[in-house]
Amino acid sequence: MTANGKRAVVFCNGVRQRMIDESGGLDALSPIFDVFIDVSAFAKPWEYEQSYEDRVTPETTVSLRTPEEAHSYFAAERFDYVLVVGLEWSKARAELVASIGATARAWGILFVRGDLRDLFRGRQYDDRWFNLPRRALRRKRAHLPKGIPPATHYFSNETKGFEFPEVVPGVTHTVPVNHIDWHYLARAEPAEGPPALVFLDQAVTFTFADAPNNLHAERFFDAELQAAHLDLVNDYLRRLRDQTGLPVVVCLHPNWPSSAPSPYDATFTSVRKQTVNWLMNCRLAVTHTSMATGFCHLLNVPTVLLDLPRNLMPDEVYFDLRKKAKAERLPVHRWPAAHLPTERVPPANNARIRNFLAPDAAGSSLREVLEVILHT
Repeated sequence: MTANGKRAVVFCNGVRQRMIDESGGLDALSPIFDVFIDVSAFAKPWEYEQSYEDRVTPETTVSLRTPEEAHSYFAAERFDYVLVVGLEWSKARAELVASIGATARAWGILFVRGDLRDLFRGRQYDDRWFNLPRRALRRKRAHLPKGIPPATHYFSNETKGFEFPEVVPGVTHTVPVNHIDWHYLARAEPAEGPPALVFLDQAVTFTFADAPNNLHAERFFDAELQAAHLDLVNDYLRRLRDQTGLPVVVCLHPNWPSSAPSPYDATFTSVRKQTVNWLMNCRLAVTHTSMATGFCHLLNVPTVLLDLPRNLMPDEVYFDLRKKAKAERLPVHRWPAAHLPTERVPPANNARIRNFLAPDAAGSSLREVLEVILHT
């Protein structure tokens, strides 16, 4: 690659701060790419329809709403290089790849945000949440369009390119890059204060609310069930605090609206966007099924999964918790069915997870990798 020519980065999940941060950060991407392109309206309409509060619009942002609009745009621009972020799970995937591959001099795929749950389920990203007929349809659509060159580069901690028919061995240059959780941890500093008991919130009662703005998840929590669920979680954390003597810090999930107050006990410290920092200063972590347990395995943090009565857990959370406990070898505490555990909770320490998150021992940053490959 040369430093000449116009470059674009395409976000299938939308141009959100979270997606930018998971792709190296705005400071890293802005000097490399001339245009930020949002194709979520047709690539991932379920993301486009969500009222995320972290949507950003850098001056160089372009929004494309249909495959036809994308085809015309890429044909007119003829980019020197296009990097696609979030291609996995995309709808109209073949159309998007064809528009880019037929017009750009070179293009690449960035995939550094795979979930731990899929690590233990045969890496079947396209299968999650879909019934068998829809799975078959999606897999049929996930192909390299005829006459379109495969990706020039594949940046990932998943070096076999299992999910991407656009990655062709011997043609695509696979570039090992650590998982985004590793990158977050590498640049984080421990939170200030005494070591804490950290609850990894998942905004469960918001995500699975029986409400009009819930377009895709199970509608489980009405106001009464929400209150009962939160009462049990708060009660558990208070009792565990009293037993351990550790202050409780609740790391709120990004899905909680910033305008909404924390639903947890006012005596707890509730924080946003500080999960990694607090896990670095954590004596015990508690969650239902949060993927943030990956940090716990990297940091060897004692971790327990909190299980509540069946009538207070959505199906997805209920079954995922059991699978997660078995796969990650984490203890489960059933509340209030069982007393607080008196034995020491062992550190999270799954070698398979650590190797998945950090296959590149050198740990090059995404910024460094992109700069080297693209010769900026």
